[in-house]
Amino acid sequence: MIKKQAPVFNGKRSSADLVEGAISQNTVRLAVSQLYASDESTTGYFTPDEMEDYIATVKVNPHGLTYFDILFENFQLGNKITSPLLTKIDRGGNEYLWVQFSKGEPTKVILLHGMYQFIKDYQKGVIRPDFDGYAVIEELRRLQKN
Repeated sequence: MIKKQAPVFNGKRSSADLVEGAISQNTVRLAVSQLYASDESTTGYFTPDEMEDYIATVKVNPHGLTYFDILFENFQLGNKITSPLLTKIDRGGNEYLWVQFSKGEPTKVILLHGMYQFIKDYQKGVIRPDFDGYAVIEELRRLQKN
């Protein structure tokens, strides 16, 4: 009978590193086309109309599109969310989160349509978006032409 040996650590890795490694192996690299639900697929987080509404709402907020870009840049880089996801209300009456990351800049995220679930899935390691904010808008324009 072969005995299983306990893993040997060199003192540099923690149990959190091992858990993170296990989660990242099960993470789906999300392409920008998978962000959108369509007639053929209902697995996306937003319909094109919802994303158009989301962007219109974000645009009227100070620094709104900058925050949008910062969010997707942090996601694309794989930066961990380090802040609790506490919902707040801004002056315009929109629910939002102030999200801080392990490395990148913090950002305000307005919670419309599928954005909260999108962020929760990212935080849990279920998805890793492989695109930036510009690609989100480009894909939206492409879908609207069809």
